[in-house]
Amino acid sequence: MANENTKLYKERSKLLHDARIKKMRVLTRPKGPYTINQVTPHGAIELIGNGGQNFLINGQRLKHYFGGTTKEIVKK
Repeated sequence: MANENTKLYKERSKLLHDARIKKMRVLTRPKGPYTINQVTPHGAIELIGNGGQNFLINGQRLKHYFGGTTKEIVKK
């Protein structure tokens, strides 16, 4: 009886963990070039993806762009 309960608990825990990992991978690895929309004082950066999706990300997670020229757009 105790072994069966342990086995059921482990199976249920694994399913929940795997589902959470899949969601995190989708959310943490969006693809494509981004446009910076806003930079907050505490380091969070709001990005706009190709599909027009807005999302916040920690500024430390971004890679710096050292390529050619970029155009600077300032909204007032």
